[in-house]
Amino acid sequence: MKKWIFVLFFFRTINIFCQEFYDLLPVQSITLEDIAEISILQFSSVEAIERLLNVGNINRFKNVLYLAISVSVNNIVNSSVTRTTESDLPFRYRYIFINEQLEIGIREKCSFRYVYIPTHPDAILRGEQSGYVRFPNIDIFTEQQNIERIINILFKIK
Repeated sequence: MKKWIFVLFFFRTINIFCQEFYDLLPVQSITLEDIAEISILQFSSVEAIERLLNVGNINRFKNVLYLAISVSVNNIVNSSVTRTTESDLPFRYRYIFINEQLEIGIREKCSFRYVYIPTHPDAILRGEQSGYVRFPNIDIFTEQQNIERIINILFKIK
């Protein structure tokens, strides 16, 4: 419950911040490099990025950016979850994939980091990894940079 309150508060804060400064910012161009720096967005090709940046797709592009913020916040909130309700595996890193037809999907990457905590209830009990706990391989600082870069791009869009 606390996680969702934090997420809702976070989005409300971003929304208020964006509304206050929206009219003060000049229109700036968005480059392919700006988009490529956002690691949570994965594209099938450079052409997919170019198609998404077309003037006719600006609302779709905004929606992708808002979805990317949501996915980044979800990754941050679940960065220490060692077991999900669906399986005994930890939370999986999520990212957004956009193909040539601009179809948007959320994908998962099954990558874990292992920390030796033998008293943890989710510690591996047998084998060479006995005593280690699997955690999601999520870098909180990278996710925060993603959010910051996305907000900077949203400021460039009018």
